[in-house]
Amino acid sequence: MKVWTLTIGLIFVFGTATTAMAQFPTASDEHKILKMEEGDWDATITMYMGPAGPYDPPQTSPGKESNRMIGDFWIVSDFNGNFEGMPFTGQGQFGYDAAGQQYVGSWIDSFTPSVTHMFGTYDAATKTMTYETSGMGMDGNPSKGKNVVVYESDDKRTMTMYAAAPGTDEMIKVMEIAYTRAQANK
Repeated sequence: MKVWTLTIGLIFVFGTATTAMAQFPTASDEHKILKMEEGDWDATITMYMGPAGPYDPPQTSPGKESNRMIGDFWIVSDFNGNFEGMPFTGQGQFGYDAAGQQYVGSWIDSFTPSVTHMFGTYDAATKTMTYETSGMGMDGNPSKGKNVVVYESDDKRTMTMYAAAPGTDEMIKVMEIAYTRAQANK
């Protein structure tokens, strides 16, 4: 009797495991877009706007980004740079929400005490990812913006960040980051 109970139990466990494995999700074409950012990148940051207003001329500084995939669905980004002589670190997590049919992301950094949420679309014809952003600004007020990433080649991309002008929906260019794949990755 114990042998039969054990046999039936094993059949149930393996049968359930096989069914679960057959239904295990696989990466979609939308998820595969994220892999374009995988690896180590050198960055040139150009700041157009700061806390006190526009920079004249815009300020540039170097940065580094390291991106790794978590499975086939998510990419985690670690960024290090320097803004106005202060070290800056940030981390983002990005993926594709198949149910919502949009890209999603979150960003935290050493200058901002709250998370920024991102919801985006990808245009394959122009190789452009556009994220609408929302969160709290460094001043503690709600902020909205837009990040536009253009994939120029396997080794180059440019991200342009826009922020809504105070009290309006007008988007102002505040920063641009030109990324080049680090030589060690080639």
